[in-house]
Amino acid sequence: MSFNGSRRKFLTRFIKPVTETVTQAKEDQSPALPDGVNILLKKDLCIAWGRGLCDRCNRVCPENALFFVGLMNPRIIDSRCTWCNLCVPVCPVDAIVVRPEAIPELETEES
Repeated sequence: MSFNGSRRKFLTRFIKPVTETVTQAKEDQSPALPDGVNILLKKDLCIAWGRGLCDRCNRVCPENALFFVGLMNPRIIDSRCTWCNLCVPVCPVDAIVVRPEAIPELETEES
């Protein structure tokens, strides 16, 4: 079997770009959280869950509530999580969902 073209062109027939997978997964996601769950990591969207290296959520978490098995497969430690919501906006694929009622209200100082 021979192929007249570049190796890249040949190999791209066998893989889907990550952006297509993420876009499709975003459309399929359900915003509902199970009862009793205040924070959820969606494994099918998460880049670090078997698809690549990403630790943005871990870097911003002040309580170290995210635990990575090796360099991948993050897990949220519920007992450490304060639902500060800092990890949600830094996630490039919206893989972390926090129940809005669980997010603590910011206290404003009145002078």
